[in-house]
Amino acid sequence: MVKEGKEVEVQEIEESEKKRNKKGKWIVILVLVFVAFLASLVMYSDFAQIRSQHLPTVLRKIPIVGNLVPSLAEQNSSVEKEEDKSKSEEELVELQETYKQLLEQNQALEKEIKRLKEIESLQLEFQQQKEEFARIMMSQDGFDKEAYVAFYEKLNPEIAEMLYRYSVERVQYSREVKQYAETFQEMDESSAAAILEEMGQTDMALVVLIITHIDVEQRARVLGEMTPKTAATITKQMAPTL
Repeated sequence: MVKEGKEVEVQEIEESEKKRNKKGKWIVILVLVFVAFLASLVMYSDFAQIRSQHLPTVLRKIPIVGNLVPSLAEQNSSVEKEEDKSKSEEELVELQETYKQLLEQNQALEKEIKRLKEIESLQLEFQQQKEEFARIMMSQDGFDKEAYVAFYEKLNPEIAEMLYRYSVERVQYSREVKQYAETFQEMDESSAAAILEEMGQTDMALVVLIITHIDVEQRARVLGEMTPKTAATITKQMAPTL
């Protein structure tokens, strides 16, 4: 009886041990599943930057595996290099665009300078031809038709057009001045002298222009009514240029 009781007790202990071992295995399995789930969550969501910053540090502490995991400094260095590369590419694009704009502006300036030089050259030629034209028209020998025709034939077409317009404007201007001067031509010399002397204080050039376009007799009478100083100034400015 005693022997049988001991055998029963041993069996119960063995069964209890088996149950305990089985229960322990399930607990280990559940723990492993939970850890795997947690690791997956961390890997995919990078919660609190564990995957990017802390996980590599932990893995590097594991023998062999640690040699395969890059350090955080290496990762950061790689990221910085990519950022620097991207920034350099953007700066290069900006520099190229700036260079293109400056090149276009320089070309535009060169065209404008060339255009201004052409205008300056044309104006200089026009001034020279205008002086030649005035010399022919004011020749002491009278109007020289042949010299006038020869002069126009040798002109640059643009200069000829400019000179023609200038001549028309001068003729029109001369007519207007004569009409303006007629008022002083018909006026009493003392009144004309008083008005012109007053005008001469602010615009002597206009006074000289008016005096020039009235006849010689009226001119003499008007100048005679002026003060010697004013009359001398007008006479001097009316003198022909040598």
